Amino acid sequence: MGFGQNYISGAGQEEAFNAKYKLTAEIDEKKNVLSYKTDAPIVSLVFSTYTVEELAVRKGQDYTYNFEGPTYDYEFDLNEGRFKDAYAYWLKVYTKDGLFQEYFFKKKWETVKEPKPADHTDYNNLEGYTLIKTNISCEKGSNAVMDELKNQEGIFDVKVDTKTGNLYLQYSSDGTPYTSILDLINSKGFTADGEKSKAKNPCK
Repeated sequence: MGFGQNYISGAGQEEAFNAKYKLTAEIDEKKNVLSYKTDAPIVSLVFSTYTVEELAVRKGQDYTYNFEGPTYDYEFDLNEGRFKDAYAYWLKVYTKDGLFQEYFFKKKWETVKEPKPADHTDYNNLEGYTLIKTNISCEKGSNAVMDELKNQEGIFDVKVDTKTGNLYLQYSSDGTPYTSILDLINSKGFTADGEKSKAKNPCK
């Protein structure tokens, strides 16, 4: 055990290679090492790291590796200074014919959560956030919704004003669909953009 328990991961593979080669990538959290193994003749790779802020704008730190010959396994020590404490990792591997496969790893929200400070957020001045009107009115409900949403693909930040019920979302439109976001809020017992929930409201 110890592989990927604190990470959300996803892979995409070029269809032309599907029947011929396989590649697996994983994070060993006991050793804090990200590695891949494959039977494909990998000749280069790009390993990218992201902070939460960098992921929000899809602009991280890229590290390119070119190999003298095919490389069938490789690993990255995530304790290394330039990789340490990143929020997300993106691995792209290439054969001589081009991109072969890519893997994306993002930390689950629970692994990066810090003790909650006093809320001094200016909810009237949140640029780049989408407003969703809800009836969230307690910290318990707010935390449940934020934890659920922050673990979804393409969602970078969530803020909830429990005084008004307004939820502010920073996300990418190529991630989790907006309708799915509303469904997730509903599933936690709250109204979302006028759509009432059939689940029990934990704030009541």
